[in-house]
Amino acid sequence: MHRNQYNKLDHGIEQLEKRTEVDSSTTSARTMNETYDSPAATAVPSAPTLATNTVDFGEWYVSLSFGKSTSKNYTKAVALAEAAPKYIRSTDEMENIIHQAIYGPESEQYLDFIALYELVSNWKSSFVVINGSIVDRKIIQGLNYCYGDKCRSSNPSFCLGASMFTENPFGCHRLQVSSWNHAWWTYGRFDSNGVWHVDKLSIGKRMKEKASMYELCPAFSRERVLEGLESLPTTIDPNSDENWRTCTHNIDGRFFKGVCPAHQQRVLSYVIEIRREERTTEESKQSHRFHSKDDTSPVINNERLSNKTTKTTSIGCLVYSIVALILSFLLVFGRR
Repeated sequence: MHRNQYNKLDHGIEQLEKRTEVDSSTTSARTMNETYDSPAATAVPSAPTLATNTVDFGEWYVSLSFGKSTSKNYTKAVALAEAAPKYIRSTDEMENIIHQAIYGPESEQYLDFIALYELVSNWKSSFVVINGSIVDRKIIQGLNYCYGDKCRSSNPSFCLGASMFTENPFGCHRLQVSSWNHAWWTYGRFDSNGVWHVDKLSIGKRMKEKASMYELCPAFSRERVLEGLESLPTTIDPNSDENWRTCTHNIDGRFFKGVCPAHQQRVLSYVIEIRREERTTEESKQSHRFHSKDDTSPVINNERLSNKTTKTTSIGCLVYSIVALILSFLLVFGRR
């Protein structure tokens, strides 16, 4: 299933390459990041400890196996494994006991897998198999963090954006092409008429690189990624489309002109306005300390009136902005 999806995305990017005419005289305003090399999954070697011939694993499954251990958590680990939806106890050629717990993609099952994995992941005898392939621990940790959060959130739109900062049309914000993280509209170039030409090819290549860490995620669909890529506009004219504006981007410390959604400017202005109101309120309090309670000077009265009308809105909006920023940083930079 996942290999077929991979081929579909590869084919889609190849078609974009054929349709894209590279103008050597024009330098694209947006460049790609370095390629991320992740350890590839390897085929599971045939072994008597994996009873694959007698178990129906389903369309997607994750299997966690481990042997006997001197850890104080061994008894608990065995109990959790035995409580798994599918459990196999077998022995290897040296008569060592092997416990194998098998889980499906359902939220409750995957969270149970995480609980067992956190107990045995550091044991030398433990290993994880997803859909018939042994998977590197770094990939498992990434899946547990992201898909685990999805299972806990019960939000059907989680993959389309866990917050306003990770909104994306591709069905996976871990591809790092979202509204506030290498947004798709930052890829492209202007023509002589001021029309922005979206560079879908570069977007597709970046997502293909980032997808290598999450292609085994049960919620990941390369077909959906390709559909989202194809749905993007080919051109954007900020001169005639009120939904877009020209702006200056800062990507990895490099500044260049491009386009932005018009509503994004309002969001930035909103945050700046909150900070301005907060500063004005604080300055008013400091000024009030040097005046008596009965002081009725025009300046102080105006400040008091302004404080009354903005106090509730300023505090509420400030709290909302801080919470949104904290959540976005946790989602984007957490556990990396």
